Amino acid sequence: MRLIILSIALMGCENSVVIEKIEDGTILLDLDGDGFLEDEDCDDNDAQINSAMSETCDGIDNNCDGQIDEDVLATFYLDEDGDGFGNPEISGDSCDPPEEYVPSGTDCDDSDAEIYVGNNEYCDGLDNNCDGAVDEGISQTYYADTDGDGFGDTEQPQSLCQVTEGYVLDSTDCDDSSSIIYPAAPDYCDGLDNDCDGTIDEDDNITQYFDEDGDGYGSELLVMQHCELLEQYVPQAGDCDDIDPQINPGADELCDGLDNNCDGTTDDDAIDRSNWYVDDDADSFGELGQSTLDCNQPTGYVSDSTDCNDSEALIYPQAAEVCDGIDNDCDSLSDDADPDVQNQPTWYLDADNDSYGADSITTISCNQPLSYTGVGGDCDDLNNQIFPTGTEVCDGLDNDCNGQTDEGLELIFYLDDDGDSYGDVNSLQMDCTQPLGYVTNADDCDDTEELAWTGNIETCDSVDNDCNGQIDEGVLPIWYLDLDGDGYGTTASVIEACSSPSTAYVALDGDCDDSEITYHPNAPIGCADIDQNCDGIVDQDNDGDGFSDYNCGGSDCDDSDISMFPNAVGDCPFGTDCLDILQQGYASSGEYNIDPDGHNVGVDAEDVWCEQQEYGGGWTLAGLNDPSNSLWNSTNIRDVNGFGDFSGGDYKSGLVFTELGFTDMMFTDGILYAVYENMGNGSESYLEFSNSIPHWNCAPGSGYEWGMTAGNLSGGSLCDTNLYMHPIDRDGYGNCNPYAQWSGNASGPTWSVINNGSCPLDDPSSTSFISVTASTLLPWSTTVPFYMYIR
Repeated sequence: MRLIILSIALMGCENSVVIEKIEDGTILLDLDGDGFLEDEDCDDNDAQINSAMSETCDGIDNNCDGQIDEDVLATFYLDEDGDGFGNPEISGDSCDPPEEYVPSGTDCDDSDAEIYVGNNEYCDGLDNNCDGAVDEGISQTYYADTDGDGFGDTEQPQSLCQVTEGYVLDSTDCDDSSSIIYPAAPDYCDGLDNDCDGTIDEDDNITQYFDEDGDGYGSELLVMQHCELLEQYVPQAGDCDDIDPQINPGADELCDGLDNNCDGTTDDDAIDRSNWYVDDDADSFGELGQSTLDCNQPTGYVSDSTDCNDSEALIYPQAAEVCDGIDNDCDSLSDDADPDVQNQPTWYLDADNDSYGADSITTISCNQPLSYTGVGGDCDDLNNQIFPTGTEVCDGLDNDCNGQTDEGLELIFYLDDDGDSYGDVNSLQMDCTQPLGYVTNADDCDDTEELAWTGNIETCDSVDNDCNGQIDEGVLPIWYLDLDGDGYGTTASVIEACSSPSTAYVALDGDCDDSEITYHPNAPIGCADIDQNCDGIVDQDNDGDGFSDYNCGGSDCDDSDISMFPNAVGDCPFGTDCLDILQQGYASSGEYNIDPDGHNVGVDAEDVWCEQQEYGGGWTLAGLNDPSNSLWNSTNIRDVNGFGDFSGGDYKSGLVFTELGFTDMMFTDGILYAVYENMGNGSESYLEFSNSIPHWNCAPGSGYEWGMTAGNLSGGSLCDTNLYMHPIDRDGYGNCNPYAQWSGNASGPTWSVINNGSCPLDDPSSTSFISVTASTLLPWSTTVPFYMYIR
């Protein structure tokens, strides 16, 4: 280690000389003052040469790496023809270009100054611009034109820089031996393809069709191309029947079921079609103004056009004339004006003008004559109060002409002896008018009791008020036996009566406990997992889980969560761990019930001690060890065995060890403490975490070491405050020997040395976590218990 640095200024010298004395007494100098000592500087007489300098192209090792001008030399190429571009095959590295050398090595011909990269291309048969192509963009391809028709032969190309006689640019001549054969030439009927389109004589050929029936139209089935019209061939096609001369595109269409004019349709627009007339009312007679031409009778059409009203099926020539104000038979006469009228109605003389006439005086006519009516049957045509549909009244006359007088008009009246407007069915009288003391109904079941009649409302008075044969039905109040005298009874013992049979019966029911006077519907709300007001709901049960709020005396420790309620043994967890309980607002340290995997599922809940105020709070007690009553050993610190109870001198929570996930650990005796954060992953229990660490491992240096992040634990024989898990007890051995006598002592958390008086790490005597016997080497009290928490 370098301990002393001295700086000495030499008068008259350019640089300061730095002398640095190292531990073994050797003195090193920095002669050039560049900050590098002579054992590091490759030239301590030149301040521009040291390992911090950049290499420059000057023939010197500027950066002291043992190389000269590395990575700064440039490559230059021989330029023999002087065009500025060198031969890529002849080059050399130098700081500056030698004579006749240039930086570019891209010349494709260094013997010709007119050939180099970027030069213009000329039509000279050379690659002037070194792009691998000769005369590109300068010369063109021409084709030999042997027959002189201006079109060349594609089989005879020639690359030329300018137009040359006997050559043309067009190469589309299909026969360069004939000057009348070339593209766009006139096509003659000569058996040659004059215009090079692949078709012979197409301009002079005539398309012609065989005409078998000689009607001037041929069939497309026999077609030819020829320069001249052949015998029995015609230029017109379209004959759909070349055997019948009457059938062709120029023939007239006839109603014969044939396609005479070959238009693909039979009998359309035939010249011999008939006229057919619309018959809208389907009476077999059509109207002249609506017609159509057709070979066959269309649906809805007829051949007769004499209908005078085609919207009415009862109007047509020869129809029966009836009394309806219409000319039914189309003879221009209607009803009584037509001598052919039929079924004229009969009319009856109505002398008393009551709409009914006498059967003895009648006439027939389509229209009703004056003082006549269409209805007969009047039995007295001189009295308008008498007619067949008259109302029978109590007047001694046959008002309705049915042969009876006053029939059905006398009414039945019933004696009403008690004056309640309801009569006795057994005492009646017939009359047209109501006698005194009688009524029109017989609904009284007791004509001596004015409170009894059919339809009356039943009241509790020992009278059959509604005449249904029952007394006081449905109106008797129910009285409930009230054993505890709280004014409320139960439905277990009831009596129906107009009044209470005794003071033990009350009118109110709903008592849910008739042996306890404090339980009834009007009672105040209780608070001990009971339903004191008998509303069917446990009092003070805010979350509806059947248990009252813990804060008012109930057993529900979280009355805002329906899933949190006492289990089978009456435990009610406050949360999943002490941190969960702290975040819920339980900030007092003490005993709480927790259930890490959820309430009433998986493992049972367990009482634990929560440290809620010190060292950030939220700590769950995993175990404690009392030096005066210790049972800890290397097996129990790792497995799930518990020993001691919650209030005992030695304690380990099996639930916390095996089920509770954690990230942080804390050890404390109440005064000294040490916190180790981010040890666990938050999901592993201490048991899983401990089992994942090799047992035993060679600590320190094993990786299973955690530094204290908070705390005041120090002093004594601790080498440091780092925490180790399952380290090998070296017991003075320099190496890490898993077979040494005490290699298996350290199991679980370990800090420092007891058996050995110095570092490296060792375990307390025969176990970890704390010594089983009192020891003055420990930094904490040997009589106060030591606690292990996780969070």
